[in-house]
Amino acid sequence: MVDQVSISADDMQSQRIARFADLQANTEAFVDIRIPGNARDIYQVIGPGVSESSAATGPIASRGFNLAFVRAPHNNGASLHFHDTIEAFMAIEGQWEIFWTNLEGDEHKTVLNPYDLISVPEGVSRGFRNLGDDSSLMLVVLEGTDPGRVHWPQETLDEAKNYGLALNEHGDLAEIPAGDG
Repeated sequence: MVDQVSISADDMQSQRIARFADLQANTEAFVDIRIPGNARDIYQVIGPGVSESSAATGPIASRGFNLAFVRAPHNNGASLHFHDTIEAFMAIEGQWEIFWTNLEGDEHKTVLNPYDLISVPEGVSRGFRNLGDDSSLMLVVLEGTDPGRVHWPQETLDEAKNYGLALNEHGDLAEIPAGDG
C-alpha cells in the first residue's frame, strides 16, 4: 500500500500538468518520417517515448509508462516497426487503421474510431495510418519507464536514406545526403 502524500500547487503545476497548447510537435522523431505516407507530428507528454530524436522528451517524467499524441494528415502514419514493449493506440479524432504482420508475413488490420483502443503486444510488427479526411489525432501509450528503441525492417532503413535520414551507431537520427541508400 502507498502512503498518502502531499503535493503543492506549484509542484503539481510544474511537474505534473501538461497543456496540449504548450506542447511542441516533433516533426522528425523517426527515421521513416520523410518517406511518403509517413508524415506525422509527435507530441510527447509523459517520458521520452521511443523517439530517435534526442530532442524528444515530455514535460512529465515517466514512472512506468510513456504517453504521446500523434497527429497525421490524411493517409499518413508510421510504417511497420516493432517495440520491446506493449504499445496501446487510441483514436481521438478521425479513423485510424492499425496494421500488423505475423512471423509468416501475413498482414492483418483493424480500424479504430474515436475512443477505440488496441493494445499491441511487444515484438509484434505494427504500423498505423490516418484514414480520416483531415489531419487527425491519436493517443499512444508505451509501457515502461524506458521503452527502448524502435526496430525497423532493413527495407525501411534503406528507403529512409533516399530521403536524407539514417540512424547513427547510437540509434539516433542522423542527416545524410539524400539518395545515399
